Amino acid sequence: MKKFLSLIIAVVFALGLKAQTTLTEAPDFITPDYFGNEIHLYEILEKGQYVLLYINVTSGDEINTITPPLVEAYNKLGCNQHDVFFVGAIPNGTTKITGEYVDEYGIEFPIIHNTDESNGMAGPAMDIWRAHNCNLPTTMLIAPDKSIALDDIYPIETSDDVVSALAEFGIQEYECGEEPNPDPEPDPEPTVEQYRIKDLATNQYLHIFNHDAHESGPIGGVGVADYAESDSQIFTIEDAGNDNVYLRSADGYYIVCQQWNVDANNSNKSALKMIDNGNETFYLTDPYFVAGKANNYFKVEYVEGANYVFCDAAVTLAATWTLEAVENENPNPEPADGPAVEIGVIDITETTIEASFTPNDECASYFILCDSVGSMEQWTTVFGVTLEQLIEQWSIARTEPSTHLWKDLIPDTDYVIYVLPKDAEGKSGELQTHIVRTVAMGGEGVSVIDVKVEILTTTSVRVVATPNEETAEYHYILITKSFSDSIGIDSTMKFLYEDPYALYEIDDWTWEGLEANTEYYAVAQGKNIKGEWGEITKVEFVTTKPDGIEELSSSFKIYPNPASTEIKITSQLNGDADVKIYDMTGRCMKEVHVSDISKATINISDIDKGLYLININGSFEKLIIE
Repeated sequence: MKKFLSLIIAVVFALGLKAQTTLTEAPDFITPDYFGNEIHLYEILEKGQYVLLYINVTSGDEINTITPPLVEAYNKLGCNQHDVFFVGAIPNGTTKITGEYVDEYGIEFPIIHNTDESNGMAGPAMDIWRAHNCNLPTTMLIAPDKSIALDDIYPIETSDDVVSALAEFGIQEYECGEEPNPDPEPDPEPTVEQYRIKDLATNQYLHIFNHDAHESGPIGGVGVADYAESDSQIFTIEDAGNDNVYLRSADGYYIVCQQWNVDANNSNKSALKMIDNGNETFYLTDPYFVAGKANNYFKVEYVEGANYVFCDAAVTLAATWTLEAVENENPNPEPADGPAVEIGVIDITETTIEASFTPNDECASYFILCDSVGSMEQWTTVFGVTLEQLIEQWSIARTEPSTHLWKDLIPDTDYVIYVLPKDAEGKSGELQTHIVRTVAMGGEGVSVIDVKVEILTTTSVRVVATPNEETAEYHYILITKSFSDSIGIDSTMKFLYEDPYALYEIDDWTWEGLEANTEYYAVAQGKNIKGEWGEITKVEFVTTKPDGIEELSSSFKIYPNPASTEIKITSQLNGDADVKIYDMTGRCMKEVHVSDISKATINISDIDKGLYLININGSFEKLIIE
């Protein structure tokens, strides 16, 4: 392989091919150079310097032609202390070969070579050559924005060839060691136009609810919602070519059209067309709609408690949109007259929202409420009342400045804080809203749920379920062992998957009304942030208290009792049987199948000291292990 690579390099160089990379953006690299300094490409660029990257081998006539002008240009352009930073890479260089090359030409700028162990045929320099997809030799210029400004400076016969090529980019000459000129006043940052996109029918704004993919199903991740100080509701309009645009949210997500649903993604994006509808309004369409979609206009439809956006509507059902420039808005408008309350968000966690409320002088009282986006609108339809009426009925009344903490919320979900202010005469002011999103929970690893069961009575248990850090949500159920075993694990898990009540944090719950002296499973499973189900936790327990054992009729005897290493069982029954040993929390510590229960011996040396229950065919006996 080494010989083969050497041959490739030699042939490329011998042919004198003009080296041009096909890349438009330079890949990053971090590696030590010949002088022992760490060279990090992106770190240099982020400081505002250009990088001149010279890739060549230390053999052939052209090395003698190119290297001296580059060394001279390095000195003319400030020795890596000003506008440009020189870096060389030698794809056939070992430490020895590179040292000889550096000494011969008096090179002071960083030179990256390969490993000695590979005889110079593998290592950092070879990686850089391959990553930049160029032939040999090449001298490229990389701009601070990581784009490749010049794919190859060619020919290089004198240092002026390099200096003049770089001058086109404002790279100036400096004496080595010369202090740079004071930084001129930077050009003002270009103003990025940001907009809210308003649906005129609902008077609500395009809003990203979540970032999941909804290639099918009744709803997507994008809808419309009330005004919110949220990056999920602010968009920039990017040119997509052919009079089309991309819509990108302020938090970095693009609008994506599925077959009918509309989603948001940080990598995939749909080119959209804004069709003028007069009076500064427009329709939105998906000009590249997928097969099977009969129409391609955006519409707004109320589904599952919220207004969602769909991209498969006919023009007769199309929503009419208008733009509102963000920089011209007052994000928290207060009425010139009348009662109002200033809403401040104090803290947001996965399951809590804490907010402050400061009424103005005209506000005598106010009502606060927090609910998920779209939920209250759904209830107004059910009860046939206005949103203001429902909020006043269901909310918390306050008269003074206050704070409130809402608990037990759903992670990664948009919530609306409602405030209805009133003056001293009981006249309502403008209903105020503020949308906030709870923090996402979990990671991308495997969800694991720890479950502990404590027997309280023969009909009640305390279950403590604890999710690990990877868990975004989880569910658990209690099911009798006999029923679970009869239907199988798949059907048992179906019961869990159909459980509508997701849990997110530690759950400490007492279950009442269980069957006495009965074996149960506590079954739990969670999802990670990607929606992937994790490990199944199954804890077996029995609803029997030690105090009740004496009242049970036992079909077997055990001896010795107390015991330390083994016990013997005698019974009037014959045949095989399962012997189960439970601790006082109800956990099954050991299960042994014996062929003849009338006379059996069980090893208990692997069980800790303590009080236990032995169960054979629903009959129990106490066991003390010493």
